[in-house]
Amino acid sequence: MVALDSLRLRRKLVKHRRPLAAGSAFLAVLVSLSALREPAVVAADDAAINGNSEAVVGAAQLDANLVAAPIRFADPTATSLLQERDIIDVIAADGLGGSAVVAAHVEVIALPTIADTPALARGDQGALVVLAVTTTQATELAGAGAVGPLSFTLRPSP
Repeated sequence: MVALDSLRLRRKLVKHRRPLAAGSAFLAVLVSLSALREPAVVAADDAAINGNSEAVVGAAQLDANLVAAPIRFADPTATSLLQERDIIDVIAADGLGGSAVVAAHVEVIALPTIADTPALARGDQGALVVLAVTTTQATELAGAGAVGPLSFTLRPSP
């Protein structure tokens, strides 16, 4: 009886192999496209930013040799202590128990909030902070953020 059922199933699969293959390909495309969905909207200083950093950079009036770098810190509670114009040092963990300062004496220029991001509501990804850094510092921060979590130390106000 079991052999007869598996034979029937095999015949049906062979008979409908093309529609099944098309359905599988369609599902693969859907999954791929869902990974490419539009990023969440970032809001800074009550101005919605949709892929346009001019609102953040313009508000801070950056020097010509500085860029605005969005950095995600591991501890969202610690970032709640930050305010715009604070000066911080960014520290990266190396995964082996050590750490190093990646960017020293950088200014916080915006503290955006991420809307409609369930992972942030759980605190999985940390908090976003926009810093005024040199292009070299931005490159080092991006590399360090890809390797491990970032944290910061707050410098005293001048």
